[in-house]
Amino acid sequence: MAHAAPRVLDSPEAKPYNIQNLLNRLSRGEIRVPAFQRRIKWDAGDALKLFDSIFRGYPIGTLLFWMREAPEEVLRYGSVRIEASAVSEALWVVDGQQRIHCLARVLLGSGFPEEDFALYFDLEWLRFERARRAAPPDHWLPLTEVLDEDRLQEWAFSRRDGLSSDLRQQAFRLGRIIRQFEIPSYAVRTSHESTVREIFSRINSSGKRMETHEVFDAIHGALGGTRPSRMSEIASSLADLGFGAPDEKLLYKMLGAVRGDDIGKPIPSLDPEEAKASYYTLELAARKAALFLREHARIPHISVLPYEAPMIGLSRFFALHPEPSARSCELLSRWVWRGALTGLHSGDITSKRDMLGVIDRDEDQSIQRLLVAIPRGGVDIDLRSFSFRTAAGKLLVLGLLELGPLNLETGAAITIQADVYPDLLQALFTKTPESNLANRVFHPKLEHLAVALASVGEMAVLSSHGITREAHESLRRGDRDRFLQLRLQTLQAAATELFQRRARWGEPDDMPVHAMVVDEDD
Repeated sequence: MAHAAPRVLDSPEAKPYNIQNLLNRLSRGEIRVPAFQRRIKWDAGDALKLFDSIFRGYPIGTLLFWMREAPEEVLRYGSVRIEASAVSEALWVVDGQQRIHCLARVLLGSGFPEEDFALYFDLEWLRFERARRAAPPDHWLPLTEVLDEDRLQEWAFSRRDGLSSDLRQQAFRLGRIIRQFEIPSYAVRTSHESTVREIFSRINSSGKRMETHEVFDAIHGALGGTRPSRMSEIASSLADLGFGAPDEKLLYKMLGAVRGDDIGKPIPSLDPEEAKASYYTLELAARKAALFLREHARIPHISVLPYEAPMIGLSRFFALHPEPSARSCELLSRWVWRGALTGLHSGDITSKRDMLGVIDRDEDQSIQRLLVAIPRGGVDIDLRSFSFRTAAGKLLVLGLLELGPLNLETGAAITIQADVYPDLLQALFTKTPESNLANRVFHPKLEHLAVALASVGEMAVLSSHGITREAHESLRRGDRDRFLQLRLQTLQAAATELFQRRARWGEPDDMPVHAMVVDEDD
């Protein structure tokens, strides 16, 4: 019996791209990242290493492209937004997504502070630096300036204190190195997506093994099809709400919850239409869950959500009950806070199964069963042992946010941007343990924060940081211990009041009146 010959590709097109040409094609939408690629996992530290390798002339690997048509769509790479037209033969990235993301975000991005990948090059010490402040030294060259030669020259001759001739030449040399650095590539032309998936699988089999949620997304993500077609698009949708983007592992659990699958087991293989419907339903439910947490439970961002369980449970609830009553929202908010305060939401996969098992098509009874599972009573949280990485630490941050912190210098409300909560928790005194919450202030970095705080005269500003007049006087006298003691008492009282107000332990959890009316025929 004759066997079918294995599918053989035409010889791949081998071509080196210098970085300038590569990013020009990316900007025109001629290079695309397909849905089965992994979500970006590199960070600014990885980007720094990549550019250091380029500067030193080290090889940074080979790119592999799939040549096929591409639809009109909006492409995003961090702060980079590209309105791409339809292309008859685009280069879809099979291997090299992380490197292309880094190159785009560093060289084409908005720079600091909008772009997390923003980098500088220290022209004196000949090394790359991560962006950490709005006004870096004049000899720090932002890498957003190097891709365009004219723009780089304008930057070099516009420094306030002027650059020496040697430093200007160093800047021009760096620009040439980056623009002209060549990356080898191969492009394959085939109409069979399965062939490309096989290539992708073989490339990645020698590296870090893909996790279950990544495999699912790889199989069921659609290339340029109906949105959302992959987990990263759903994450971006939630980030656009201002709530922040959940990681894809959590979204995978939420998808299982929305579908009614056992979240402790892999989601079964789906046909294309079923996969499309599942992604769509997940996005709607996840958005409603995020909006509920932000607007009703008053948890402004996913980075201060103490546990992931509410996102999983709420996704299932809103998939079944997209428009719950006002009373249901009030009771659900109590459930979120009580579960966080008692630690019940920290449970393992079995407890999450139990949580999902009581959510069905009866809106009111589902909520009652969720509430009954949480014992009444608060929990003591020690403000002297603070860590942002713990659930208790996130609850305390919510307490600080509830005070509505104001800028010590301007008196304006401090705007909380995505994923910067830890960076805004500044220590007042270096010789006092930062783990004491009374030693932490929710504020952008100031060189002498304690001095600035001592000079504040407006009580509204002080109160927004949990500082009484007596505590402020202690600070001005230099009595650090008394200041911390008084502020700890104030923050403890504020946190206790907030937790009681959100959890409402002493109030009845009755269903809405309409749900308790019994039909006479029954």
